[in-house]
Amino acid sequence: MQDQKELMEFPCHITIKVIGSNSDLLIQDVNSILLNFYEKKACDISTRNSKNNKYLALSVKVLAESREEIDSVFAALSNSAHVKMVI
Repeated sequence: MQDQKELMEFPCHITIKVIGSNSDLLIQDVNSILLNFYEKKACDISTRNSKNNKYLALSVKVLAESREEIDSVFAALSNSAHVKMVI
């Protein structure tokens, strides 16, 4: 099998989109998960409510060191009971 060339060069800044029910629990859970990966690094988080305020979208900008790190962050966020979708 041929080696695949990485589409991204690391380290790089990426934005992770997290969507869940509009509650403080979503924000607390996402922050807690991110602290496990980016304890000493700054994460820039912005929020946006859905039109009917039922859902909350978080945009999280981080400095990723590797593809494995990104995969681990996505998996941890996806396993949260408060998260509906991670993009």
